Amino acid sequence: MKKNELYKEIGIRIKDSRKKAGYTQEQLAELMDVTPQMISNAENGTKGIRPENIIKFSNALNISCDYILTGKANSIDLNNIAEYSRNLDVKDIDNIIILLKAIQRLI
Repeated sequence: MKKNELYKEIGIRIKDSRKKAGYTQEQLAELMDVTPQMISNAENGTKGIRPENIIKFSNALNISCDYILTGKANSIDLNNIAEYSRNLDVKDIDNIIILLKAIQRLI
C-alpha cells in the first residue's frame, strides 16, 4: 500500500470517529491541544500523523491506536461494544448478530 493511500484511510477512520463522538474539528483540536489545521490535514490524509498525535486521537476519541492505523478492532474497541450492548435486550442482540453476519458476507 502506498503511503498516501494509508494516510487517506487513516484520515477516514479519524473523521468517522470524530463525527460519531459528536465533535467538530475545532472542538477535537482544543481537546487534543493541537491546531484545527492539524485535524484537517489528518482527516484529509494530506500529511502523516506524528505518533504522539495518534495517541492523542486515541484518547480523545476513545478508540484504539490499532484501529486508527489498521482499521481493526482491539480490546478497547470491543469493550466499547460490550458496554453499549449491556443495555440491549436479547432480541436486539440477535438482530445485531444477524446484521453483523450480513456485513461479513458483503466484505
